[in-house]
Amino acid sequence: MDTKAHSNEPQPFDLHDQYSTDAKCGYASDVKTAARMMRGIKACAAVLATERPETLELGDYIRSGLISAIDELAFAVICELDDLSKTVKALKPQSER
Repeated sequence: MDTKAHSNEPQPFDLHDQYSTDAKCGYASDVKTAARMMRGIKACAAVLATERPETLELGDYIRSGLISAIDELAFAVICELDDLSKTVKALKPQSER
């Protein structure tokens, strides 16, 4: 029985578990890059969200690095999705555009 899913306590982010879950979704190869970048954003956000004075204090250098990574990954995902959108539109028949 998976007690992790039924606990009322917040659970730490498990990147391996998230990757396994995403891999089981059967993403098309065209969206794997965007999914990988989104996992990176989620991992950075999880580290930032765990910062508490009593448990974890990130230095300014690490914090700003994680925020910059989120910004760069988000921009890359937007570009990737724009490219995918153009590809999908190009493949659709003229009547469906």
